[in-house]
Amino acid sequence: MNYQNKIPDISVIIPVHNSQRYLRKCLDSVVNQTFSNFEVVIINDGSDDGSLYIMKEYEEKYSNFRLFNIKKSGVSEARNIGVRESRAKYLSFIDSDDFVLPNFLEVLYNNIKRYNTDISCCNYYLYWPQRNLYIKDIMCLPSGIYSSDKIIYSLVKDVRMHFFLWNKLWKRSLFVDNEIKFPDNRCYEDVYGCLEAFYFSDNVSVTSDSLYFYTRRKDSYESSVNLKKYSDYIYAFKYIRTFLDLHDKYNKYRISHIILGIRIILSSIPMLFSIGKDIEDKKKIFKEFKLSVKSIFYCIGNKSGGKSDMI
Repeated sequence: MNYQNKIPDISVIIPVHNSQRYLRKCLDSVVNQTFSNFEVVIINDGSDDGSLYIMKEYEEKYSNFRLFNIKKSGVSEARNIGVRESRAKYLSFIDSDDFVLPNFLEVLYNNIKRYNTDISCCNYYLYWPQRNLYIKDIMCLPSGIYSSDKIIYSLVKDVRMHFFLWNKLWKRSLFVDNEIKFPDNRCYEDVYGCLEAFYFSDNVSVTSDSLYFYTRRKDSYESSVNLKKYSDYIYAFKYIRTFLDLHDKYNKYRISHIILGIRIILSSIPMLFSIGKDIEDKKKIFKEFKLSVKSIFYCIGNKSGGKSDMI
């Protein structure tokens, strides 16, 4: 089928940077979808391995593939370009080292249309390619239709609904009409896009079926930890407060935010311990932890808030 002149129902956005080892499996899983009317907006984010060769191969072979080349700018800018260049009413974001089941798009699309929702979500597997091991997330919301309000209670505490772009189908207008952009030079960019898109949505359909495989790579940036990444972790937490304050909604979700803050403090200990292995000055790690805890408690305090105060 020639897709070039046909308006697709779904735009699948795939940013790629040096994913040669995993890219074919990812793209093949998209090509083999049972859903047919979709395009693939693939953004080469300055790859210098064999990824670009693979992307060109798929673009030449499949008429619904559209390739965009940019200088290394990071996943946020690649996704922003993907949203801008997409043509469909609905968006799917897939990471280039992940893969999906053949009915991934079909199930999410059918649910979003059947129940007239703005976002459609599925469950997922964590996948370790080194051991060919995959584990289903058991802490997920049951299948059903949820109001945006109820979803945000779970989302803000990052329990049962998570700040992931990739296991969801999104109405494109959420991003375009509300000018949602992924931030430059920040890790945990999913937090910003997910929070804002869920806030501006009306309702969400959820299936507990696991349709997405999230790859845990030893060599990925996501699996590495450093002080910059840790700092961005705290920054994303503070952004949640800032965004909800600006919309006069923080008190409504404050308990969820406090729960997230406690979880971050607890997870900071092993994270900073891992970072400390590569840093000679161990006092710097202790100081970072002390400052982050102080920042979190200040952030969830009643007197904090407002854009200039938080960020």
